[in-house]
Amino acid sequence: MRKYNESIILTKVFKLAKVGGDLDEALILYRTAKESNHAG
Repeated sequence: MRKYNESIILTKVFKLAKVGGDLDEALILYRTAKESNHAG
């Protein structure tokens, strides 16, 4: 289940990166999401 959720997050991250052109920000969002997943 976690891998499925993570792939959804990754897809959103890369879509955001394409639209915004800011991959660094997208990666930060991805890491934050991952950390909150582990915490929760």
